[in-house]
This record gives sequence, structure tokens and C-alpha cells, in this order.
Amino acid sequence: MFDKYFEVFLADTSEARKLHYMIRYQVYCEEMGFLPNKDYFLKNEEWDQWDKHSTHFLVRHKYTGQWVGAMRLVAPDNSTLPLCEHTELRDSQNNPIVINQQSIELSRLCLVKEIRRSSLKNKLLYAQEDSNNIVAENTQAERYSSQRINLSIIWGLFRAAADFCIEQDIENWYFLTNKALARLVRREGFLLHEIGTVCERGGRRYPFKMDLKDILARKSASRMVLNDHIQSYRLFSEKDIQEQDVRYLFA
Repeated sequence: MFDKYFEVFLADTSEARKLHYMIRYQVYCEEMGFLPNKDYFLKNEEWDQWDKHSTHFLVRHKYTGQWVGAMRLVAPDNSTLPLCEHTELRDSQNNPIVINQQSIELSRLCLVKEIRRSSLKNKLLYAQEDSNNIVAENTQAERYSSQRINLSIIWGLFRAAADFCIEQDIENWYFLTNKALARLVRREGFLLHEIGTVCERGGRRYPFKMDLKDILARKSASRMVLNDHIQSYRLFSEKDIQEQDVRYLFA
């Protein structure tokens, strides 16, 4: 499903990173209220000191051009990551975990509310381009539940992160998340290690670690593979549209 309707871009330009920050502002400040709107409203962008150490990804709907999601990979700064500010990391023997340079934190994974909440099963049809490159309704289009769409986009972002980490010789993934998402990841067969204490970050969040070698070993049995014949992400600087007449599926 993901490869049919969506694509991931690495935000390698200032324009792309600005778009990434704007999606985060929309989700975390306006829609969810997790972060104080007053701190960011002048630019309608949400960012912090960790962004200068980050690689940013965006998700776009292929046929309409709408940007529907984002995620960043944060590299260590002085052997620390953002989650270290909120919880103490310890291994299974209760020893402190030392963050090495072959590590990243998956952070700011977010989807716009139209994707998170709308059920496309009965309300919306996907769009496709007709022979004149005009976005048209496809009355025979497949329909999906919002949960399936959300999971598909998460797996698409995880696959892009895995391929990026292979290229950069990164071995360890860290992230703060709720137990619901952790269960979904484990349901796919991945080993997810809880490595610290619970903290409050817009709800109860738990620190987890994943090993890239395990991710790659198990990927072939997971939906995270999606379509291995399709490139997992592209560079924003190489995208094939110039925002000439972008139309939105989710109005």
C-alpha cells in the first residue's frame, strides 16, 4: 500500500527542512497541543537545538502532492541523545548505557490529523493522475482504514531510516514512545528492548532500543519490506515536481 500511494524524501535543502518544521508545528502545537504554541507561532515552525544534529524525512502523497508526515534521525551530541534529557538509560543488568557514535534516535515521528483520524474506508477515495496529468477521482480505487494507512506510513519511514543507517554505518536505534506503538513494532517480529524509566512527554513514554542487525535480519518477514524493488527514499533536491499546481486529497 505505501509504495502505491506514498513516498519518502530526505530533506536535504533548507526549503525541505522548513517544510519539516512546519509539519511538526501543525501536529505538535496546533493539533495535539503537546508543545506550547506561543513558543513557535511567529514562524509556524517547531524546531529545537537537536535539529542541527538531525537528518530529516518527509512523506508525500504521490498523486496529490500533499505532505502528510515527518520524522527525524538525531545523531549523538557529546554522547547524548534527546531522550537522555528525560529518562536514565540502563541495560538489562541495570548498568548505565553509553551512547556511541553508531547510534541515532528516531524522533518527531508525526502524521497530519487527516491521516491519523480520517477513515478512508467509507469517506474518501484515493486520487490518481489521468492522461492529462490532472488529479481525478478513481471510482475503482482501493479503500483503507486509517489504522492501516498510519501503520503503512510508519513502516515506510522505518524502512527509509534502515536504509539510511546502512549507508552511514549506524547500528543502534533509540526512541521514546508509548506502549501501543511498541506493541505494534513487536507484533512485526522485531526485538524491542525497554531500557529505562517511564517519563511524561505528552503522555507516558518509555525508552526503547533496537539493533539494526536484528531489524535487517527480520525485515524480510515484515511489512516493513513493502516493495524492495522501489527506492525507500529520494532526495528532496531531486524531486520531480516544482509545486506548480499542488492539489490536496485531504481538504
